[in-house]
Amino acid sequence: MNSAETSSSRAAYDALEPGPLRDELYPEEAAARRAEQEQQAQEQTARLAQETSEPLVFTGQGAEYFRIWIVNLALTVATLGIYSAWAKVRKTQYFWQNTQFHGHRFNYHGAPLAILRGRIIAVVLLLAYSWSFDISTTAAVIAVSVLCLVAPWLFLRAQEFKLRNTSYRGLRFGFDARAPRTYPLLFVLALLWFSATLAGLLLAQTSWVVTLSLAPLLLFPWMHHSVKRLQHSRSSYGTLQASFTNCRQAFYSTYALTAVAFVFAIAASITVAVLLALPVSAAVQAIGMEMDTQTAVITGSAFGGALAYIMAFPLAAARIQRSVWTNTTLGPLWFHTDIGAGPYFKLVLKCALWTLLTLGLYWPFASVRLARYRVECLHVKAHLHTFPDLFSSVQSSQRTVRGDAAIDLFGVDVGL
Repeated sequence: MNSAETSSSRAAYDALEPGPLRDELYPEEAAARRAEQEQQAQEQTARLAQETSEPLVFTGQGAEYFRIWIVNLALTVATLGIYSAWAKVRKTQYFWQNTQFHGHRFNYHGAPLAILRGRIIAVVLLLAYSWSFDISTTAAVIAVSVLCLVAPWLFLRAQEFKLRNTSYRGLRFGFDARAPRTYPLLFVLALLWFSATLAGLLLAQTSWVVTLSLAPLLLFPWMHHSVKRLQHSRSSYGTLQASFTNCRQAFYSTYALTAVAFVFAIAASITVAVLLALPVSAAVQAIGMEMDTQTAVITGSAFGGALAYIMAFPLAAARIQRSVWTNTTLGPLWFHTDIGAGPYFKLVLKCALWTLLTLGLYWPFASVRLARYRVECLHVKAHLHTFPDLFSSVQSSQRTVRGDAAIDLFGVDVGL
């Protein structure tokens, strides 16, 4: 059968409705179609078999980090906070160098002086913001306006500093902090954040102040999603560019669920505090101490609020982390996290109780346990042949090379 007859036969076969009659009239075409489908199925099976998922591994130990933490704490107190920049570098290096993927460790190269410079800027801005309210309304408006103008720039520089000082396999990450594209969005976010403060300073009508105070609360899921999208879509690893898929609805549902859980937890905690106020007050007075009922209620409510936060925070953190990482890709790589609200809540509760019972000395052990859980829940997915070949072929982008030369001179880190 020549090619013209074959094409005619294939066209006639495709024109008929699928079924036994078509296969009986054109047996050769039916056999060829079944062979094509079997080949496609085999190729799909082979492709799926090549996909691999490898978790990150955290090797840090609480006892090791305790020694770093206690020295950092002592030197920070002795130097009135100046050593905190060097303490952050030591802490970040420890956690990154104990995070592994595919047999290689991450590393951190931040300069303490750049971090100290950023913190001085942040402290000056915060002090000016706080003191301006005691001077005059005009001074307060000017201070808030300056914060709205400066905050986006500080955020971009801090993200650039953090990522360009983080490396894997000797190659540093990058962050595209070009202001013309990102500054307007961050400026709007800053305005929304300070909208209630500006309303209180400029508007005399209480109704307007209350209305504008609710704006950041209602828009906070959108604001949070916008920041995460900016962080994850502007990041890169050499020539591999990250991308982020819109998941704004997941953020809103997470915040709604967390708000409901927090309200119920607060209500339950206050109810328990009120019910226990009288017996607790009586027991305290019985041992010779004085505590009135109001103090007992306030103390119980504060404890209940802290407990409600501990209950709500893991739920929000776990859901946000799942939403963010499952919608992030880095070149041919994509991510998955197994973090769960229930296990994370149990871990946070245990760490909080042990930290409270040890008067804070368990904090470094808690930090290591929480980091290990979050890190080891994250999996990187790719085709089997990608891991050994991909990282050896990735090169540093020209933008990152130019940025690394100036990042320690012009970069700041305002994380407090």
